[in-house]
Amino acid sequence: MDATAEVTTAPAGRPLHQRLNRWMRRLSARLLNRARPGPVVWPPPAEIRRILVIRANYRLGNIVIATALLPVLRAAYPQTTIDFLVGEGPAPLLAGLPLGRVHLLSRRWLRTPWKAVRLWRELRGCRYDLALDGSLESFSGSLYGWLSGARHRAGAQGKADRLLTLPLAVPAGLNGYGTASWLAAQMGTAVAPETSLQITPAAREDARSLLASLGFSRQAGPLLAVFVGGHHEKRWPAAKWRELLQGLAGTSWQTLVLVGPEERELVAVMQAAAKGPVRVLPPQSLTRCAALLAECDRLITPDSGPLHIAAALGVPVLVLLQHPRSLRFMPPGVRHRSLLRPEVPAVLQELAEKPAPTAAAQVQT
Repeated sequence: MDATAEVTTAPAGRPLHQRLNRWMRRLSARLLNRARPGPVVWPPPAEIRRILVIRANYRLGNIVIATALLPVLRAAYPQTTIDFLVGEGPAPLLAGLPLGRVHLLSRRWLRTPWKAVRLWRELRGCRYDLALDGSLESFSGSLYGWLSGARHRAGAQGKADRLLTLPLAVPAGLNGYGTASWLAAQMGTAVAPETSLQITPAAREDARSLLASLGFSRQAGPLLAVFVGGHHEKRWPAAKWRELLQGLAGTSWQTLVLVGPEERELVAVMQAAAKGPVRVLPPQSLTRCAALLAECDRLITPDSGPLHIAAALGVPVLVLLQHPRSLRFMPPGVRHRSLLRPEVPAVLQELAEKPAPTAAAQVQT
């Protein structure tokens, strides 16, 4: 295949196991949603020694956003141990955070029911005092809280109120990043929650060695990451990525191009377009990808998991949005910028108006 030929990827239908999971959640919600919630009274700190945060999801961004709940819960219950229930794919992102146990959900539980039984026994054995649906909108989160046997179970009212002891009247259309701030107000804490991730020393050293092998160095200039990926309609066309890489070759940036696992076929296309100090990597492990982003001075990406990873690591992000609804999930802060359905010249102009940091201003970690 000609590496410069246009590559398009049609959105694939949901796999059968995902459709069955969704159908069973909806059926369960209809059967269980019969109770009417009363007033919410948060239990006092003396009653809470172990908390389970539930993010029954496999999207990287959703898991990162949920990390903002940790400072809220620690402010309300300072003497507690916090555990996480999360999809097995994004779980490596939680390494290094101040957590107790990380319980793993499998996408294939219909094929491996023994894993579901084992998880249920793990959750019950921990004897949680409080279980919180980390999205404040998920029936699955409420269900897993109920299955854990926690004495107090918090989640959004209206989906499965019978499963909850603390049904919360969550405002409609709450911004993804606003969830933790809203919860902080409900719990009476004064913290300003932010997402956070930690890069282990081993992962950081691995990333720096890889960058050196690609010819990047701090002495040569600042490092720009470009993530070619995204979910279905959030993707940017391959032709625009090619044009952007060609334009970046004439800037002061050293450019590292990261390709998502669903865009593996674009590696050759991007490599053919890369000129000058532009290097293209095939899909990397999640741990290595996060460590590479931590070494960069800026990221260009569509609405994607790496957007939220970079923001949690303190890396400024320029987001190429394809739909206005993605604005709900933009990370807060003046360092992050978004462009809606931009053409390549607008992206390059944004980089020119907010130029790369000078070598003296780059933070050495």
